[in-house]
Amino acid sequence: MGNDIPEQPEAVLAVENQRLPGYALGDGTIRLRFCPKAAKAYDFTIRGNVAALDGKTGGITAFVPPPDMALRPSPQLPNWWTDDPSEDVAEGQHIGAKTVSQWREAFLGDFATRMDRCKNPISP
Repeated sequence: MGNDIPEQPEAVLAVENQRLPGYALGDGTIRLRFCPKAAKAYDFTIRGNVAALDGKTGGITAFVPPPDMALRPSPQLPNWWTDDPSEDVAEGQHIGAKTVSQWREAFLGDFATRMDRCKNPISP
């Protein structure tokens, strides 16, 4: 790494009430990942020990893609994905949420049962 980059570079992306750690790849780059929860504009600040990044600010605008976009993946973005944006599987502004929420009650019930067992373990 260059002289102005620490041996162990660190960066955190601050977006709303989240503090998301960056990942140094060892090639002089740091990846910062943010998964927006709603379609809106977000402001962010980067903090860390890399002088070129520390204090940088910017914005990200998330939008709900049109339903047919999921059927037209870009060859330039082979790892891009989206939840199914069809209205019939959305829950409010959360696209695709019904595709997993159908199991939510069963999953949470199973988790509650397992936690109850932790509170009251069976003696040998």
